[in-house]
Amino acid sequence: MSCAEKSCLRARAVGEEVCCPNLENQEMSTIPVELPDHLQMYVDESAEQAGFASASEYIVALVAAASEKQGEIEQALMAGIKSGSAEPWTEDEWQAIRSRVVSKAQGK
Repeated sequence: MSCAEKSCLRARAVGEEVCCPNLENQEMSTIPVELPDHLQMYVDESAEQAGFASASEYIVALVAAASEKQGEIEQALMAGIKSGSAEPWTEDEWQAIRSRVVSKAQGK
């Protein structure tokens, strides 16, 4: 989530004017959520580290990011469907994929 999007969520959380069109004029609902202590501590620490004013604001940002990512995945899937017939990968292509995966895993 970009800094601008975080700012918009912060503004919304404190009742200020919203700059993100997707949040503008949106009704906000409350969802009661119970978390085990270790997850509550994780959320609180993550919210603070990410610069959010509250855990609630942080969770709103996480759900918004997940929703946006889901939309991106769906668009990519539709683009793949519209791109035409699939062709099997060659052994060289599979080997290139294996090499990239192994390289990334070793880089961690």
